[in-house]
Amino acid sequence: MEKGRDGAAGARRARLALPCALARRPPTPAAPAVVAGETVAAAGAGSAGGGGPGRGRAPPKKSARPANAPPLLSSLQGPGVSDQNLAERVLNLVTTAPYAILAARHAAAARTPERRVYAASLAAVTACATAFHATSGRAKELSRKADVWAIAGAAAALSRVLHPKADERRLTHVALALTPLQPFAVIGAHAAVAEVEFARGAIHEPDLRAPWRAHVLASALGLTAWCLEDVDPSLPFMHCAWHVLSAVGMGATEPLVARAEERLLAKRARRRGGAAP
Repeated sequence: MEKGRDGAAGARRARLALPCALARRPPTPAAPAVVAGETVAAAGAGSAGGGGPGRGRAPPKKSARPANAPPLLSSLQGPGVSDQNLAERVLNLVTTAPYAILAARHAAAARTPERRVYAASLAAVTACATAFHATSGRAKELSRKADVWAIAGAAAALSRVLHPKADERRLTHVALALTPLQPFAVIGAHAAVAEVEFARGAIHEPDLRAPWRAHVLASALGLTAWCLEDVDPSLPFMHCAWHVLSAVGMGATEPLVARAEERLLAKRARRRGGAAP
């Protein structure tokens, strides 16, 4: 009997000790959950463990743009995002050749000082683009600025061919003075002038319609390639595509430049004839 009473008392003590031991046991931390490939703390685990705000969150998705990439389409800081490997560098150098061909064609056909200046500006674009793609480091940063400034100069020279009046030449000089400060604005303004003149010529002269359509298509595709390269530099060969398409677009303006030069020569011939005794 004594042994039975002792066993019953021991069983009661064991039943009472079990809840006390469970109460004293530290809480088990919540098991981590896997969400979208990243391990994050389960709901409530951060606050229970004393974690600060943002602890356990998945890292943000990396952008395709490199950390040192300049602001979109507006900055000349840094070396740019082209020439990311040897193949791109070689293709970018090769595709500067169409600008040299355009410069030679305009220089050979030029009969006015305005068109000769335009041909020289295209040669400057070729030289600056070649230097940009052939160099690296600090030289590449400087040649990138020179490249964009040369494009602004070529756009201004084209405007001077299309509108050779004295007051418009003064506006061209002002635009060139602003080029180091706002080169993209200068390029855009002169490009708009050329686009309006080309569209107006295509309306009134049927011979200009086919070149105008080719110009619009090539220019739109070239601008798309330029924007895609800036938005996502991982896309390959966008810069050399921009070279080729922009050269095609500029080459399509040759009939427009020739017509403008003919009108300028006729106007000057009439002026000389009126001034003769």
